Amino acid sequence: MKSTKEHTWKEIEDVLIKELKKTKHIMSFGTIGSCDVEKDIDLIIPKKPKSRPVDFYKEIHGLFDKLNNFLKKKYNKKLIRFSHFITEKEVLKIGKYQKGDLALHTMLYLSWFDIKTNWTLTNNFDVRKFFVKNYKIFFGNLKDLFKKEFQQKGESDLVFKKIVNMDRINSNYPLDFLIECMDFLYNYISKHYGTNRKFKSKNRMEVRENFYKVCDELEK
Repeated sequence: MKSTKEHTWKEIEDVLIKELKKTKHIMSFGTIGSCDVEKDIDLIIPKKPKSRPVDFYKEIHGLFDKLNNFLKKKYNKKLIRFSHFITEKEVLKIGKYQKGDLALHTMLYLSWFDIKTNWTLTNNFDVRKFFVKNYKIFFGNLKDLFKKEFQQKGESDLVFKKIVNMDRINSNYPLDFLIECMDFLYNYISKHYGTNRKFKSKNRMEVRENFYKVCDELEK
């Protein structure tokens, strides 16, 4: 029987912590700003320095699959994930957001360079100080952000950022439009940065598989 109550952030956090303990490639997981589930929640999720981006993204997708399943089973609600505040309204509309659904703004990072590039608002803005004060971690350790291993950027970090910002795999898109959006992204990335391979997904599983194939291309 579905609950008639609405979920709380504490409940969501408990589900995430349980699943995060099973991961191997997520360095830390936490929030910035309000945790009001009636609004979107901002999540900061860095990758472990020695992990491959493709393994990191697989864990991200799987983690939010689990959370979405929990919401559906207990509350008959869904999760809608977006990766950039500019696309928030678009993604929530296409994903058919309704009251009680969980909107997550997920910011995924491969290095401290990646974080600084994204968060340097002015020349005088101290990103490190901002994160120390505002990044509320419930999995991992804040100090890991500032270790030497996490400072080094990868050659393809900026291209991976393009993929992440357009990732709609956990966004509850209709299948036809999900395929259209993601195949366009894969073909663009492959043409300009990979092997000019042609992608044509047939279902949600192939959309995921092709996401990881593009990531593999960028590492070769």
